[in-house]
Amino acid sequence: MSIQTIKLNSVRVHENSEFGFSPNLTVLFGKNGSGKTTVLEAINLISIGKSFKTHRQKEMINNESDDLVVIGSFSDKTKKKDKIAVSVSNREGQKIKINGKRVNNRKDIIGRNPVVVLSPEEQKITTGSPLIRRQFFDRVFCTVSYEYIISLQKYNKILKQRNASLFFQSKKQQKAWISVLSDAGAKLWNLRKEQIKKFSSVFYNVSEIFDKEIKVNIKYLDSVPTEKKYEENLLKNLKKDIEKKRTTLGPHRDRIGFSWFGNNTRTHCSQGENKIYLVLLKLAELQFLMNETKNPPIFMMDDLFATLDFEKSKRIIDVLGELNKKPPNNFQTIITTTDIINLEKNGVLAKNIKHKTHHLFK
Repeated sequence: MSIQTIKLNSVRVHENSEFGFSPNLTVLFGKNGSGKTTVLEAINLISIGKSFKTHRQKEMINNESDDLVVIGSFSDKTKKKDKIAVSVSNREGQKIKINGKRVNNRKDIIGRNPVVVLSPEEQKITTGSPLIRRQFFDRVFCTVSYEYIISLQKYNKILKQRNASLFFQSKKQQKAWISVLSDAGAKLWNLRKEQIKKFSSVFYNVSEIFDKEIKVNIKYLDSVPTEKKYEENLLKNLKKDIEKKRTTLGPHRDRIGFSWFGNNTRTHCSQGENKIYLVLLKLAELQFLMNETKNPPIFMMDDLFATLDFEKSKRIIDVLGELNKKPPNNFQTIITTTDIINLEKNGVLAKNIKHKTHHLFK
């Protein structure tokens, strides 16, 4: 589905704003601080129930208000409509409605209207900790697989309970937790390994379209044990876990490596190399979601072209064009920029591409 309109009430600088979108390309332009990124943040909120800028949704509430409301209208080629409303209150937390009906969990909207966000905040995926990479892949895989959502939630719940029990239970009592944890952990491991294999293949293909000379790789740095082997390892590690009061083995400790010409992006790549790597990751995420869901995502780029030279900007546009050629892709693109003339120069706003623009003011 593509987004048609969005209404923002008391969302950061937007007291009461409404925007309409082209099914092809929409550009939001204006000075820094005018609320361009907030529009993308609001779209993300009604798509997955979270902001991509903060883990605390309450931070999105305007300083002069106690709550915010975001309402988005979506439609597909068959004219099927979808209306998502998300409210966040300092007093009552978050509430979600789908076509007027209240739902109790944000998993009910995940994957319904998928989005891919390419923003400066996402750079930590290539430069940050193993946790950030796991969170990135978990979010992507939850979008395409309900089974993955359930498996991840189940494992995290058992892990939290088991960690709490390490403070007071004996070794004998811990053996029951180990059996339950190894079962849930093995299932999550197998699902994650399967999805990463598919994602890596898409990532390689997208990189080839961008530049055949680029050598990039995604690699699982830890071996995935069988359920029996994982249970044995947990038993061997029990004394250590009791001492540390936490579970030190499992899929929650997975390390996923990114390499650029054989170099670790986290430790041995330049800022420019990491930026291109992130672009490739996000283009791969876009194609992966289209492959797995048959539901073209909304692709949102936050001021991406401001720091890229003409050649790299053109390559990105070319890749997007290639990905958009394959039916039933035809994904919707939303871009923010402080310099709309620059977008015209590098070919983003080509005359043959139907688009809509919004000029935002402080």
